[in-house]
Amino acid sequence: MRRIVRAATIAGVCGISLCTTLAAQPPSPPAPRPTPKASQTPLKVSLPPLSASVVTSSATIPSSSAPPSAVKGKVQYGNGYAENRITSQGEIIMMQYAVWFRSPDAYLTTEKALYNRATKIASSPGKLNLKTDDADLTANTGTVYFNTRDAQARGSLVMIIRPRPQDANAPQGSARRQFDSPATITCEKGDYNWRSGKGILTGNLTVRQKNRTVTADKILIDTKNEVITLDQNVQWTTTDGDKGKATKVILNYREGAEIPFK
Repeated sequence: MRRIVRAATIAGVCGISLCTTLAAQPPSPPAPRPTPKASQTPLKVSLPPLSASVVTSSATIPSSSAPPSAVKGKVQYGNGYAENRITSQGEIIMMQYAVWFRSPDAYLTTEKALYNRATKIASSPGKLNLKTDDADLTANTGTVYFNTRDAQARGSLVMIIRPRPQDANAPQGSARRQFDSPATITCEKGDYNWRSGKGILTGNLTVRQKNRTVTADKILIDTKNEVITLDQNVQWTTTDGDKGKATKVILNYREGAEIPFK
């Protein structure tokens, strides 16, 4: 009987000691997150048909807080993660996480993009922002052609056209002086070439600049020749109560050939 009591006592003591030891142990640290792989974080974008894919590789690239300065004749780019495919069409790079492109005269940012290094074409399935010397463009999706300086933007497009320095110094009352502050254009579709300064914007189009609001079916932009054409169902209002309608309005604000907007 004494042996049984003693054994139970020892077992109880050992049990308490074991529980105390387990309770005192620190919790295990969480397992480190693995480096993303292509199979774990697939890009939700569609590649064009690849006729002969011969090499596939992926890499994690440290993102940069600020892109480098522009280099003449080059398109630089960076992102958090990329997957490369060498094809008969050239090297296709699938990019995501804080993607950016810088050329000598443009800066593009987005979260996901497909980039063809041979043709210098970047296509984004998501929201993008393109900054050029005279405009700032945001849209839900788009494609940028760095070689030809063309941009195609689709969905909830917002384009801010910045004034030229000479517009602010133009005489009071001149047409040029009316463009001394940014104009904001909202629409659904836009094609713009930042080399020529020409663009076509359509779809639920509204222009806001200073105290004016203008709606039209289409707007043609020609910043180099300083002409803006509002086409079809043009209507405008001002905060002063002025209103107007027209089939087409052409604004020429070149010095000596001004057509004022009233």
